[in-house]
Amino acid sequence: MALEPVVNRLESSMSDTVNFIKINVKDHVADELSKQLDLEVTPTFIFFGRDGIEQWRSLGHLDPRRVKKSMLA
Repeated sequence: MALEPVVNRLESSMSDTVNFIKINVKDHVADELSKQLDLEVTPTFIFFGRDGIEQWRSLGHLDPRRVKKSMLA
C-alpha cells in the first residue's frame, strides 16, 4: 500500500490538531535536519508530543490508529 494517500488522509482529518512536516531527504537543504533527526530510512515518521520531545518513530510504515491514539495521550 502506498503511504502517501494514508499520510494525506491523516493530514486532512487532523490538520487542526497536528502539524505534519514533510522533509525531502534528497534535498541538500534538509541535510542538517536529517542528521539531527537521525533519518537513515525512508520513509521515517516521527511523532513529537506537545513538549517537543519525540514520543515514537516508525520506519517504513505508518499506522493511522497509532497517530490518533497518540493524540489522546
